[in-house]
Amino acid sequence: MGIPKFYRWLSERYPLLNMPVTATEAPPEIDNLYLDMNGIIHNCTHANDPNLKLTETEMVIRIFSYLDKLIHIMKPRKLVFMAIDGVAPRAKMNQQRSRRFKTAMERMALEAEKKAKGEETPEEYKFDSNCITPGTGFMARLGRHIRFFVRKKLSEDPVWQQPVVIFSGHDVPGEGEHKIMEYIRWQKRSPSYTPNQRHCMYGLDADLIMLSLVTHEPHFCLLREVVSFTGKTRGQPSREALANPCAENFILFQIGLLREYIELEFASTLAAKLPFPLDVERVVDDIVLFCMLVGNDFLPALPTLDIAEGALNQLIDTYKLLLPQLGGYLTHAGELNHERLQVLLGAVADRELTTLEERAADTEWFESKRGKRGGRGGGSRPGTGSSSRPATGGSSRGGRSGAAAAAAAAAGGSQASPLPSFFALEELGDAEGGDIAAAARLAGRGAGGAAAVAAAVAVPDLEGLELEADEPEVGPTMMSKEARHLFLAGGGEEALAAWKERYYKEKLEQPDAGPASTREVVQHYICGLHWVLQYYYRGVASWDWFYPFHYAPMAQDMRRLDGIDVSFSRGRPFRPFEQLLAVLPSASCSLLPPAFQGLMTDPNSPIVDFYPEKFDIDMEGKRAEWEGVVKVPFIDEARLLAAAASVPPERLTAEERSRNIPGDMLVFEYAAGRHEPEHCASDLPQHFASVAMAHSICRHVPVPEPLPDSERGFVPALSKGTLAGKKNPPGFPTLKTMSNLSVELKLAGVNIFGHPAKKESLVLALPDVRNTIASDAAAPLLRGMLCGRVYVKWPYLQEAEIVAVSDAKQRISVSGIEPHSSEGAAKWLSTAGATKNAFMSKMGIDIGPLPILLDVRVCSGYKRGADGAVAKEYGKELVPYPLQAVLQSRPRPPTGCADPDAPKALSLGPGCRVVWVGANYFGCVGTVLADPAAKITGNSKMTGYIVRLQPLHRELLAAESRAKHTVQQFNTHFMPSGAASRSLRMNPRLLGRLTGNVWVEDSGGNRVDIGLAVKNAKQGLCVPALCRPAHEGAGWQYSAALVDLVHQYKARFPNIIQALEPSNAPPAAPSDGSLEGGRGGGRDGGRDGGQQRLTLDDLFPGLEPYQQDAKLQEVAAWLKAQPSAKSPLVAMTAQQASDAAVDRLQMQLPGLLPVGTGAMAPVDLEQVHPSLLLPPHDPAAPQSVLAGGSFEPGDRVVVLRGTGSPPFGSRGTVIGVLPNVVEVLMDNDYAGGRQ
Repeated sequence: MGIPKFYRWLSERYPLLNMPVTATEAPPEIDNLYLDMNGIIHNCTHANDPNLKLTETEMVIRIFSYLDKLIHIMKPRKLVFMAIDGVAPRAKMNQQRSRRFKTAMERMALEAEKKAKGEETPEEYKFDSNCITPGTGFMARLGRHIRFFVRKKLSEDPVWQQPVVIFSGHDVPGEGEHKIMEYIRWQKRSPSYTPNQRHCMYGLDADLIMLSLVTHEPHFCLLREVVSFTGKTRGQPSREALANPCAENFILFQIGLLREYIELEFASTLAAKLPFPLDVERVVDDIVLFCMLVGNDFLPALPTLDIAEGALNQLIDTYKLLLPQLGGYLTHAGELNHERLQVLLGAVADRELTTLEERAADTEWFESKRGKRGGRGGGSRPGTGSSSRPATGGSSRGGRSGAAAAAAAAAGGSQASPLPSFFALEELGDAEGGDIAAAARLAGRGAGGAAAVAAAVAVPDLEGLELEADEPEVGPTMMSKEARHLFLAGGGEEALAAWKERYYKEKLEQPDAGPASTREVVQHYICGLHWVLQYYYRGVASWDWFYPFHYAPMAQDMRRLDGIDVSFSRGRPFRPFEQLLAVLPSASCSLLPPAFQGLMTDPNSPIVDFYPEKFDIDMEGKRAEWEGVVKVPFIDEARLLAAAASVPPERLTAEERSRNIPGDMLVFEYAAGRHEPEHCASDLPQHFASVAMAHSICRHVPVPEPLPDSERGFVPALSKGTLAGKKNPPGFPTLKTMSNLSVELKLAGVNIFGHPAKKESLVLALPDVRNTIASDAAAPLLRGMLCGRVYVKWPYLQEAEIVAVSDAKQRISVSGIEPHSSEGAAKWLSTAGATKNAFMSKMGIDIGPLPILLDVRVCSGYKRGADGAVAKEYGKELVPYPLQAVLQSRPRPPTGCADPDAPKALSLGPGCRVVWVGANYFGCVGTVLADPAAKITGNSKMTGYIVRLQPLHRELLAAESRAKHTVQQFNTHFMPSGAASRSLRMNPRLLGRLTGNVWVEDSGGNRVDIGLAVKNAKQGLCVPALCRPAHEGAGWQYSAALVDLVHQYKARFPNIIQALEPSNAPPAAPSDGSLEGGRGGGRDGGRDGGQQRLTLDDLFPGLEPYQQDAKLQEVAAWLKAQPSAKSPLVAMTAQQASDAAVDRLQMQLPGLLPVGTGAMAPVDLEQVHPSLLLPPHDPAAPQSVLAGGSFEPGDRVVVLRGTGSPPFGSRGTVIGVLPNVVEVLMDNDYAGGRQ
């Protein structure tokens, strides 16, 4: 979990940190890739989705595929470090214990609910996610699988063969991310460590950001996958909408940019005020400390510090005010200065009363709104601007009328004139981004402008996406009614004293809030800060220390920290079975060997009190359910270890004993021709054959010794020789490529996650370019830019070609100067306003006055022609860019780094697999062979390649020729809406409504979709096998399968059909922009702009609310059970083969045959030109014009992807065509394939 809400806070405060990466675009070159494996394991086994049902074999295959995908996306050059959580320090076990108890409680409740509905899960699909804990049988099996997989990939995959692979399994003590940190720490202490290494860590925990910062390595990024929100608060449509089933969206969170943002922020406000030099490395370390105060895996947050309430903003603001008087920084290399810390905490204490009063008012308002609605989802949240309650911390935006008048004058008064008159927007330039956007809308919006402006944004669109274990905020930080009364009555300091007394007695279970009681809690808390700092900077200070309270002390009790001495005894790690006893609930006792299970379940066990079946979850002071404090008792270590020791070893099997023994790290290295049998046997022979030749060596390396007490770990300084800023390696962006930046911390409404940020963002203001284009020399200069090369998407820098230059009066292109018409001028103003607004709202960039727009085509990479020639490829769409937001050049890469503007050379070494695109054997798979002359003379004279091809067998060739005919023969037939309605004896409008989304709220306020959801014209989606838009937009057409489905619906739920009849339907409700059913421009009913509001009483009159809920769930369950429910919504332009055609194709296409049963003998070709060969797809290399293209159902295709499944060279038949994606029926089964 790390630091709750921290990732979101950082992304909104510093908006340019997230760099988009996909599996089809090349990320930067990376030296070292670190994989925090537990995030991968959780995602591939259950992903917090109770409806995901997988066998253990399927889970392992998913983990293999995901690992392979990550390695092939990043292609590390030197190191892959794979770390699974081992036994954790005792300080972490409290959090692990709470989480696992809560998980087991939720799992048992879900199983009971399913059982009551008669939906019991088969045994093979039952999965207790608590098994992802060191020492379980699942983790032991998974460790064996992964070790085998590493051997397999090293034996066959060139991408895996380049780096050293280190595997630190569950049997190696320590959390995964901290084992990675330990490795980096020891490497940096080595005299042979080379600076400027490029690091990337994969993981989902927000504390990885902190750990990356404390390394003081500027070339560091975090790889994170974008995961969709579950949408719990709004309901889910009954059918999935699939925009791109092959989308693999990752982001690189750039630590180097974060460091530069921090430097800009503090240099602009503090550099001139400090009596000592501003040291950014020390500031970074102090910010790490602030993040510990708002809570982490080891310490609870201070009671009045919540990131969502602005706690980090307040801490940083306070730090800026106090630092000039503190005499120095708060920390140094993980050492904490108590004297300076108590000053900061004193300032926090001064705000405690205000914070609690505001929290009481927020909670009271929220509860009153919710009470009026009478449902769980009622009421708008404070600060959303959607209610009568004023938002706090906001700013009013005025002056729109003046901006609009200026825009209208500029648009209406434009006349043809020679360049340059570039100041048409001068009056608008100083307005807010929202003002210029509003002015542009008044002037008239041009068609298609929004998409082009969106393409100019350099950061990924993260709207509606979950980037950490975070849920949408559901309300204010909660406070009990008793506590609220103290502050709402206006008690002031007396109320604070009473709240404090209650807090220490009820929460911290102290006898009172007197000095002795509070001092004890403070002593433990300050020890905790020291422990966490040492854990981050030096490693584990003590394996057995832990914070013995569920809550933190109040800041007012930490004004005086003198006299607090901190020391730790190192202790030893628990053994795996001891940790299982410490963190698992009794509901998960089966994960332990039978000999230990009685300790958790036997009423006479000496530690049975450690495993309560019922426990409280305290939500006071929290916002979301997952934040609740799980109040399970702390374990008594001595009692637990004594109980574990009472189990004699002879009661354990040999396999169980092996799971309880600490292990070593394994270091795998590629070694051609070397074989070792260890880890080569497959435990899944039905899916993966054992490795016959390892081509690798494996060394066992013991865990490093802890650092001596006198030595420091990470220190606040860059390694000697580190290059930064403009000297960064390619792919690691820097803000310093833009000169004369200014910054301002303000509430700018930056929208990264689909909602404007409610806290301040550090806005970057670009330099004003008006002075540089005011002279008479500007016109030829700007004309000279046409067809020139510039770099856009600062700071990530992507090459683009300038096609046109324009201002509010005219546009210059290679065709000459073209004055704007009145409509053209209005469109230019609209584009300019949208551009200015997009830069501010999505990137936190204030582009200032906007006199010039450049229309550019962005370079998408290189293409290799059929003749082997390589040329740049530019996008077809023209994208508007402000002149001040582009660079004419990018810094030259440091020595030893590849030039990002140079095409990557085609590499076809011996053993490389290729697809032949020449005559006779077109599409066959082959292997590049070594030149025999090179082995004899050491110098190859070959002008081409020698390639061994595997021709297709005759039966497959014959079947391929029939594929297109089969798809056409079994095509789906559709009938017009009118004919379908007559067949159903149904009003066409009702048919249109029923085939869309029909939302109904249950008695608890949850939205349930009871429509068939086979189309949504508003979003351009449909299920191709069931319906399609009629030609020229004249309504919809339906298949016989859809008509039959509606017949069943009518027969099963006639009361719903009656309620939906247009004559009986209630008035329409305003649309909320969600996926609603309707005609969407067709003639067959419904509406996109507003949905007819249905109530439970409309559908099920005369029943009690609980009975209505049951009826509603019956409808939803019936819809989900229909075979067609698994078909997703796709783009209306999609083409899809019918189910009958797919069935016939499966019967027609035989699999590959072994030699002697129809397979052809291999064919060797010599002097092969490289243009006739397609190697595995490499997004960093020029793409062949022969790869990809336009497809239709029935086309035969071959896989060019070099990683994952299906493997390279696999053949199949296209059965579906979506925008930029094809769905393929493969000839052969493969790991991870979908039936």
